[in-house]
Amino acid sequence: MVPTAGATYLAHFVGSGDASKVLLANPEELAANIVQKCSVNANPTMFKSGLTVANLQDWANQKMGGGSPIQSGGMTAQHNNDQDIQLCVDALNAEATARREKR
Repeated sequence: MVPTAGATYLAHFVGSGDASKVLLANPEELAANIVQKCSVNANPTMFKSGLTVANLQDWANQKMGGGSPIQSGGMTAQHNNDQDIQLCVDALNAEATARREKR
């Protein structure tokens, strides 16, 4: 299992045991068949008929902004990519400034 912000939110929502079950379950399985009845009873609008494991995972990922995997240092892959892109932009800007100053 890859730790994502969505998986963490899912653990908050249904508990860590049920979250693990949901993350490992067949995506086409009904979510209400996977989690404990107390989770279903506490969230009847969420576990409406037909909510699949994939739907529940997607919902949790969307609640947390998309589900990018959390990497070392607590940042998502997207955040690390954004930092890399910003470093490249900064380097290009510095190079352009240096070239202008040489003129």
